[in-house]
Amino acid sequence: MRWIDLAHPYHENVANLTAIAGRRLTVGAFPLRVRGGDGAPARIFAIEE
Repeated sequence: MRWIDLAHPYHENVANLTAIAGRRLTVGAFPLRVRGGDGAPARIFAIEE
């Protein structure tokens, strides 16, 4: 059974989103590998189209 919906990832505690509001963006994330963990911090980035 897969607990994570990979088509709709969940990100929390993302800051400064008002700085990019209304822009057309491609968003991605690079999660850090955590041994034995079921979650991890990630570097989230956006590329403006």
